[in-house]
Amino acid sequence: MMDLLSYSLDDFLLFSLPAYYGIFEQINTALWPGAHMVSVLVGLLISGALWWPGKWSGPVVYGLLAVVWAWTGWYFLGFEYASINWAATYAVPAFFAQALLFAGAALSGRGLALQENPSHLAVLMFVFVLIAYPVSGVVLGRPWQAAEMFGLSPDTLVAAALAVLLASKGWLSRVAWVVPLVWDALAGLTLWMLGSVEWILLPSFALLCLVWAARSSR
Repeated sequence: MMDLLSYSLDDFLLFSLPAYYGIFEQINTALWPGAHMVSVLVGLLISGALWWPGKWSGPVVYGLLAVVWAWTGWYFLGFEYASINWAATYAVPAFFAQALLFAGAALSGRGLALQENPSHLAVLMFVFVLIAYPVSGVVLGRPWQAAEMFGLSPDTLVAAALAVLLASKGWLSRVAWVVPLVWDALAGLTLWMLGSVEWILLPSFALLCLVWAARSSR
């Protein structure tokens, strides 16, 4: 028991910060420019659907999110991240479950739907994820080659999903917060243990979303 108490959180890390950044550099290099162009297109479609809500806004937003959540779980977690962190494979089912939740909302519109007049803050926060989030990481010390693009990293995807949930309603909207918030805590803890000041970025974004959601529900 005393031996266990002698360990710190750092002793459980399976990789270094350069190795972590290397995953994103590898992905950006391998998938450039096709995946990045698709990422921008998907982001613009979701932004437009949020800003100008209509009959097809919900299916477009949730359908695209479902595809990106499934893609991220399969490719990023199942292959790339798992190559340096075997624990990443345990997150894959959670990402698939989140993808199914969004897919169900896109197909049926039951339990989770976009608000008729979503807050402009939600749209602006989504746009922040598309443009400013990757830049923020670089400013905080990440190599620009390892910038996190929406749709190509779980952190940006989680932040984007939280922004969309701010513009959502229905009983499933509360359930849909669970996986993003759990990943948020794990991602922040991981970066903190790696010694990166980036750890503050995603938790701060999530906290802002939670505060605004609590305020809006009053």
